Amino acid sequence: MKKKLILGLVAAVIAIFAAVGLASSASATGGDNPSADNKKVGFCHATGSESNPYVFIETSVMAFYNAGHIDHAGDIWEAFSYTNNKGDVVNVPAQGDTSLLAFEDCQAPKVDEKVAKPDVTYADPCGTENDVFAVAGGRGFVVGSVQTDGVIQVINVTLADGFDWLDGTRDALRFERPAFTNVDCDIPNTGGSETYATAAGWGAVGGLLMLAITMTVMHTRRTES
Repeated sequence: MKKKLILGLVAAVIAIFAAVGLASSASATGGDNPSADNKKVGFCHATGSESNPYVFIETSVMAFYNAGHIDHAGDIWEAFSYTNNKGDVVNVPAQGDTSLLAFEDCQAPKVDEKVAKPDVTYADPCGTENDVFAVAGGRGFVVGSVQTDGVIQVINVTLADGFDWLDGTRDALRFERPAFTNVDCDIPNTGGSETYATAAGWGAVGGLLMLAITMTVMHTRRTES
């Protein structure tokens, strides 16, 4: 009697463990128990990293379920199907931006942003304090320092990575201007105006003198006649 009771308890324990094992397996695989037919699934696994947001993984359907990817909202995969161990076909809908699966590590190549070419400012007034030869900085390009090439001053502007000019080109820009002059803002007094005034004065005096002499001569002739 006791022997039968012990055997019964052992059988019950074995049945309980078997049931728990089946339940665990069903839970881990979403209850579908994919068959071990070596079917592969490729998907983008979300890493949570801003610089490397995805890694591409290819694994079996069984591993896909067992690792819990089926429950990862951030993962990306194409729609696929598999046959479970009951012989039923299970269809899994696509998730996420499936276009990313076409690229390495699920990262699409960056499209260069287009920016306008900068303008140059140039002014060469008298003196040197207000001389201007400059290119304002902006998004997407780097402005070099002013260089002198002989008597020509040069500023080079180059695009940063990930940017194009609005016309679609990527060529560096080269702005050229003649070297600055250094003309004195205060024009020196050469005395030209004073010389002109003096000559005009003496000319006027000479004219009056000639007029006086002429009138005197005419008056003398009238008197003698």
